[in-house]
Amino acid sequence: MAKIKGVVFWVVALLLIIPAFAFKVDITPNAVSIPADGTAHFNVTIKNTESYFDQFRVFSLLYPDWDLRTDPIENPIIISLGPGEEQTKGIIVQPLHVFGIGTYILDVKVESEKSGIVVTVPRRVSLSSGPSEGKYVPTVTVNINMPEEVNPSKAFEVDLDIKNQNILSLENLKLIARSMNGLFYKEIDFSLGPKGRSMQTLTFELDTSTPPQKDTLSVEIKRGNETILSGVMKKINIAAYNEITQAETESSFFFKTVKTIIFENKGNVRYSGPATLEYPWISRIFITAEPEATFRFEGSKSLLEWKLDLEPGQSMNATVITNYRFVLYFILLLSILALLYAQYRSPLVLEKGASNIVMKEGGISEMKVVLTLKNRGKHPVKSITVSDKIPRIGHVKKGADIGTLHPSKVLSHEQKGTLLKWNVDHVEPAEERVIAYRITAGLPITGGIELPGASAKFNVGKRLVSTSSKPLRID
Repeated sequence: MAKIKGVVFWVVALLLIIPAFAFKVDITPNAVSIPADGTAHFNVTIKNTESYFDQFRVFSLLYPDWDLRTDPIENPIIISLGPGEEQTKGIIVQPLHVFGIGTYILDVKVESEKSGIVVTVPRRVSLSSGPSEGKYVPTVTVNINMPEEVNPSKAFEVDLDIKNQNILSLENLKLIARSMNGLFYKEIDFSLGPKGRSMQTLTFELDTSTPPQKDTLSVEIKRGNETILSGVMKKINIAAYNEITQAETESSFFFKTVKTIIFENKGNVRYSGPATLEYPWISRIFITAEPEATFRFEGSKSLLEWKLDLEPGQSMNATVITNYRFVLYFILLLSILALLYAQYRSPLVLEKGASNIVMKEGGISEMKVVLTLKNRGKHPVKSITVSDKIPRIGHVKKGADIGTLHPSKVLSHEQKGTLLKWNVDHVEPAEERVIAYRITAGLPITGGIELPGASAKFNVGKRLVSTSSKPLRID
């Protein structure tokens, strides 16, 4: 009784660890006997037991010793089934190398695309030494050497090592190499001598916008309508890459340059990042960009930078306007103002100064005031009236010291002080005329004194012009 319980326990445990497949596979017959140069035929029946559509790939890992194919050729061998559907497909198994006489266990595999589950079904093939009705079966093997990952922007090479396993020549062979995703295809014609070998290098170029994906290179060899080799495959990965190109056009007119830049994503994935254009840093004050860009430094370089967000094949236009016109306008404005100033400025310059200052009891008691007229123009200035004012704390000192030119008018006011006027007939270009007079203070002036500026009026053509000196500060 204890033994029975133990057996039941192990049977239940074994059932628990057996996976529940989403499909059923049956391959008939269980065993086949063929000549060493013959082919074995099996029927593969697959039933989809799930509630969804699925695809099932039939393959083996027997190459290059054995070849598994269909007739006509399907590469890869795919069976598509809806929920509960069942389908049977015939497969051919052929020995490629020279084997010893005997029985071989061959594993045929079926893989579900949805679940990734692989079911392996072993079948027995017995080889005998007798020929297959005297028919010669050509036997060829191919070894593939190529990169596991390729960049669509660059060509890649596939090296094929092709060997004839028989002692007879094989003429008029056609090798077909293609992508299972339809990305590339190439055919070559060649021949193989007895036990011959051929090294072939194929170069493929992809569309640069080919998106990242997993693909498979398939190689088959035909002689006329007969397929003598199929199912030779190599997995490859189409890599993701970015390539941002810049195309520039430029036009200039009257100190203004317009540059148009087209940024294009030549890669096969989305690009989100910066794009730059080198510009002198000093020019940034003259530049406007659309869309808006920022200046940044990278080592000794000054760069104008945009932020891009481009899908493969998408482009963005940017415009950079360098405008020096306002500098020209500014220079022209300054020139015009200088001309206007030169034309309308007073030709006479009036300066006011003091000398011979007499101090008494710690304050200023007397000084000499000097007015200087200078003609900086190119023409004589005539009929000039010069006016100066003395604050009420000071008085004009009369007598010989009043100056070389006597005032034409002296007006005194008890509150406003004294007003002096002189009439000057003319002042020639580059000539200086000096007017001097003395003032005295009733009481010594302490703490300094500020005298108001003098003024002069005259006519330039029909325009009345006046000029003034700066106030005079005496401490």
